[in-house]
Amino acid sequence: MDRKIGTKNKRRIYILLAIILGMLLAVIAAALIDQARITSSSLSEELPESVIGIFLIGGMMLGYVLGVRWWQIVYVEKRHWRRWKGEGCK
Repeated sequence: MDRKIGTKNKRRIYILLAIILGMLLAVIAAALIDQARITSSSLSEELPESVIGIFLIGGMMLGYVLGVRWWQIVYVEKRHWRRWKGEGCK
């Protein structure tokens, strides 16, 4: 019983960290797009806050989906990229 609770918490933390990663990548993408927009034109306006919000929500959603999928692959299916281990070593 104790191990199952630990696994649930581990899964929650794993998915939360994937969501944070998605949000960080969304912020970086928004900053890169904003910088490219400013340097390519004479506009000095930044991206509207609604667009940045859409990036953040999209990053959160992508992070959640990837976190759930990666959990499935790594911890449930136990596929630790065995297919690539040993290839090229012979």
